[in-house]
Amino acid sequence: MNVCADNDDDDWGRGVLRQLAEIGLGLAQALQDELKADAGKSAADLAMTFARVARAVRQTVALEGRLGRDETVRELRAQIPPPELSFQQRLTRANRARQRALVAELVGELIREKVSDPKDQDRLFDDLDEMLDDDDPRLDRPAGPILSEICGALGLPPDWPRWSQEPWAQSEAFTPGSPFARAHEAAAPPDS
Repeated sequence: MNVCADNDDDDWGRGVLRQLAEIGLGLAQALQDELKADAGKSAADLAMTFARVARAVRQTVALEGRLGRDETVRELRAQIPPPELSFQQRLTRANRARQRALVAELVGELIREKVSDPKDQDRLFDDLDEMLDDDDPRLDRPAGPILSEICGALGLPPDWPRWSQEPWAQSEAFTPGSPFARAHEAAAPPDS
């Protein structure tokens, strides 16, 4: 069953529960009116009937509220990684998502700054989205090499001077293979 069908079933269920609650409230009101009019039934019988109707209304309202909470719980559970993933797998997934967000933000800034035609911008953003997949093992690398590769593929000039001022880039200055390591190595004194 797909999610849309589940939502339709939940909406239908909530509607039925609302109708039942309204009917129950109507019955409770009628019982109250009958008790006030003393229509020949004993007060004890009416009170027992009223208690049953009131209980049914309370349960119906509680069930309707629970359906809403259950839907929220399902939505939240869908956002949690499956429990069969190890801690390391969840950590890898989180690191890749963080790296993807950083690279997408930086390349997105380049696209907006360097490309004036909106159609070209849209095309480049689409290409960027296709290149960045959360499960891509390339995202396990430092940001510098990823930026170099993606900018090259998109035909954009990387903004190394601006990026080199960022804390993440400065920490990469000591990582072999990072474009920021080259600047650090050039500044290092030669071995004697």
